[in-house]
Amino acid sequence: HAGLSGDVSALIAASSLLYVAGIFRSSGDVDEETSQIVRWDGGSPGWYSLGVIQGRVNALEVYSESLYVGGDFSRVGLVSTANLAVFRSGRWHSVGGGLNGAVHALLFSNSCLYIGGSFSRIYKEGSRAEDGAALYAARYCGQQLQAWFLYFDW
Repeated sequence: HAGLSGDVSALIAASSLLYVAGIFRSSGDVDEETSQIVRWDGGSPGWYSLGVIQGRVNALEVYSESLYVGGDFSRVGLVSTANLAVFRSGRWHSVGGGLNGAVHALLFSNSCLYIGGSFSRIYKEGSRAEDGAALYAARYCGQQLQAWFLYFDW
């Protein structure tokens, strides 16, 4: 947005789009800060907000016209989620049931999303912890959002 300032925590470019996550202040009210993700397509009107985040975004990754977001947050836009979300077709969605700690890194490779952070459990849909531990790393493969696989089990 024109008139925003603040701290950038993550950014990524894909095709002709730039995505930026951070804590931004409105030029109209320097005391008002919001954690957001904004997109810029290089044209007018410029920056476009994808929504307010309750928490902090640490990592962004784009794959197949979807923006994956990791961090230490409980809500993105109107969607409750545990530290991991995806923006697809103009809407936010949770990814699986999320994780019990912060996400610090995201990487797509061979059609799988690799997730690194300070978490020890991954959650299935419905907020029940999966039996296996996911110490600091996990991966998500496939089209089904509930299909989680552990990457490391230390």
